[in-house]
Amino acid sequence: MKIAIIFFQLGIGGIQRKTVDLINILTHQKKVKEVHVILNTRENFNMIPLLNQKKLRLHIKQESILCPKKIPFWFFINTMLLKTHPDSTLAFLDYCSIASLHYAKYKPGKPPRIILCEDGLTSAYTNYHQDPLRQWLIRRHYPSADRIICPSRAIRNQLIRKYKIPIEKLVIIPNWSSVGKPNKIKGKKYDVIFAGRFEHQKNVSYILKAFRDINNVLPFATLVMVGEGSQKPRLLKLARFLNIRHNVSFRSSTNRINRIIQQSRIMLLSSRYEGMPVVALESLALGTPIVTTNFIGVKDFIRHGENGFICHSKKEMISYALQLLQHNKLRKHMALKAIARAQKDFSRKHAFRYAQMLTNSDGK
Repeated sequence: MKIAIIFFQLGIGGIQRKTVDLINILTHQKKVKEVHVILNTRENFNMIPLLNQKKLRLHIKQESILCPKKIPFWFFINTMLLKTHPDSTLAFLDYCSIASLHYAKYKPGKPPRIILCEDGLTSAYTNYHQDPLRQWLIRRHYPSADRIICPSRAIRNQLIRKYKIPIEKLVIIPNWSSVGKPNKIKGKKYDVIFAGRFEHQKNVSYILKAFRDINNVLPFATLVMVGEGSQKPRLLKLARFLNIRHNVSFRSSTNRINRIIQQSRIMLLSSRYEGMPVVALESLALGTPIVTTNFIGVKDFIRHGENGFICHSKKEMISYALQLLQHNKLRKHMALKAIARAQKDFSRKHAFRYAQMLTNSDGK
């Protein structure tokens, strides 16, 4: 059978890490003959080299001679699906999902099974971008999908409430961490880590402002910021303005992110909205407790006071971060709880559930 997987790019991010894991599982299955990966761009930093090339077929709009730059990615998705004739299709997030559903609706003959993965809180994203057309398209087209995978109960519930998606179409498969048993390391290099995209959704300036107050109490504390994004110049400027630039290091995205997380005492997250961030699951699996803002869905992976802290204000974030940094016994206790929770609830078995859904003849 042939499978198509659709997303914008394989650069940085949790969806990208999930996609790489899933592709490498699928390409080792006998019944899978080809895995077609349809992308919009090839990022400077990308995970394509991590893919098993056997059975893999890459289709990148940016590099296609068949698709001029002015042609939208939506058109390229439909063209590639028409050309490759997949038996099953997995599309991430609403733009790619709507394009694949459009193809299935108008394709002559038997359409492929369409599996969607709603990895973000769609209502928050579309509200921020003030895009009523996109919301209408979700309501109109999503019910025709064979299945919609939701990483958390929060995402499933908002699809039911806001978009009236039938509950029988929705299945919860949590995100996962591919981290095995953490390696022992000698000491910690960083006190605090943030890892993610430097974009509005992640609210990264909140981290710098909180760390400024942490640094006032612990003058030698260090923060490492791992990622890329449009707000990076602004964040560098803010770090200088807050007079913490000498305590903050900015690192570009790297395939060695797990090592940097393990070298950090705690992770701070400040997202305005999320699905179930893979970087947080990796942090738990590596024994790095998390102090996070209270976004929708956070309670699906953080148990307050057990494997991390959920904060309702910047003051709380600073207080909880200082508790963990100043009390090694508490931090190590939480680290053990975090590892146990990740191994129990967010293991790689969920990646095989994705693969099973794509390869089963009934799509279930």
